[in-house]
Amino acid sequence: MDHNVDQSVRLVLFSLSSIAIAFGMVVWMIAIIRLRLGIPVIKHEVRDEVPWRSIDLILVLAIFLAGQSLVLMVAHEAMDFPGERRLTNVEKEMVDQHPVHILMLEGRPLILLMCGLTASVVAPITEEFLFRVLLQGWLEALRQRWRRFQLVRALLPRGVGPILIVALLFAILHFRRVGNEPSDLSVLTVMIGGGAVANLVTMAFAIVLISFRTGATTVDFGWKKEKFWSDVGLGISAFLAVAVPVFALQAILKVFLPPHISPDPIPLFFFALVLGTLYYRTHRIVPSVVLHMSLNSVSMLIAWLTLP
Repeated sequence: MDHNVDQSVRLVLFSLSSIAIAFGMVVWMIAIIRLRLGIPVIKHEVRDEVPWRSIDLILVLAIFLAGQSLVLMVAHEAMDFPGERRLTNVEKEMVDQHPVHILMLEGRPLILLMCGLTASVVAPITEEFLFRVLLQGWLEALRQRWRRFQLVRALLPRGVGPILIVALLFAILHFRRVGNEPSDLSVLTVMIGGGAVANLVTMAFAIVLISFRTGATTVDFGWKKEKFWSDVGLGISAFLAVAVPVFALQAILKVFLPPHISPDPIPLFFFALVLGTLYYRTHRIVPSVVLHMSLNSVSMLIAWLTLP
């Protein structure tokens, strides 16, 4: 990278960090003041338990696995595409080996657009729906339905248990070993783009299935039109509060962990705790989606700025 360009990128990143720290401190100060005044930082809105059952989640999981399996099969076939460029080890090391960042190295506008839409739009919407709305909502309802059983009450303490379980699963599914990512551009394109399509299909299937089977409404799925803009503001405020700690933890772990292990799951676990708390307090999907979108978008911006 040219020295002048490198200096400009450093200046942009420093400016973004400074702004994030300043606004984050404001958000934390407001939260502390509210706590000292006895006002909840985020108002807890109780709602009826979600209507979907275990069988619904099993059917959704089956569609999810089928979709991901199909993507892997197509990706395997893509290995035989003739004349496809492979990224060098030097190129891959410059973006910390994340598949989306590796694909961004190609620099094609359509590929960059696909990566941006996948990471900043599709992933936050589908993951928050599947993890927070479906799974966490079901775990909260499970505690109510089985509240007579002491073991269930112990494993799923009110609010905390579902948040922890879903956050742990979210982090585990983001585990990756650095160096295991395919370097063939066709395979990466299929895996990232196809995976996004498969997640959208899974979400659409889940909405149709659960609505038909249980009569679930948009409120059950975490949507309230009249709360949209306040939820957007809540999601942005949460992002300003946690962005710097999450990125800082990522950077620290990268230094101390073995080079072949990605630090992603650890900061993502704490990030998922915030996502789960937002959903538990509001039982709406927009705050967590906005928070998730914001973090992914900033990650994509940093990756794009640091491309060679």
